[in-house]
Amino acid sequence: KLSGIHYFDAQRMKNCEYALSKGCTTVRDSNGAYDMVNGLKEEIDNNRLLGPRILPSHTALTPPGGMWDINSVMNKMAEMIFGGKIINYPKNLKDIKRYIKEVVAMGSYSIKIFLEDKPIYGGKEDATYNMFTDEQVKYVRDLADEHSKLVESHALFMKGARKAIRGKVNSIAHMTLDESYSIEDAKMMVQNNVAIVPTMSL
Repeated sequence: KLSGIHYFDAQRMKNCEYALSKGCTTVRDSNGAYDMVNGLKEEIDNNRLLGPRILPSHTALTPPGGMWDINSVMNKMAEMIFGGKIINYPKNLKDIKRYIKEVVAMGSYSIKIFLEDKPIYGGKEDATYNMFTDEQVKYVRDLADEHSKLVESHALFMKGARKAIRGKVNSIAHMTLDESYSIEDAKMMVQNNVAIVPTMSL
């Protein structure tokens, strides 16, 4: 449900109306806090708010020690900043299955996973993050197929991007920062039906 009307709620609703007024009829929300995103989605779906159709992924997955897993205090503060829980940290295949079942029950359109091996914003340059294994990525893919869901990955560096391609995710968000995709990468993407959703700026 929408919280009491204040600046951020008003701005979100304004953004929805503005997007629709400019011809944007569908948006994909990758990894937004459930209450805020679902609140807007329900208002739009029930014709109480003008806005584009929202296709949410809700809570994303990253391994313990992976991107966004800082420490228990900072992780809890992130929930306060972003308006709710946005990340789950599965330790094993059993956890992955449980968390995917949760987001499916929440009405997710897709399953989002983080595949980053180093910091994007700040942090020491020699810092490294844990990433899901190829087996775990394949398990996410298999569970998503069971629930007829897409899999989207966040991968700004080539190591994670290639892991995403091998795992046959449906899409990779952004472009890589460390090196360009090779012809061999492109061929495997075609073979595995993997798309890139680049970040565009005007």
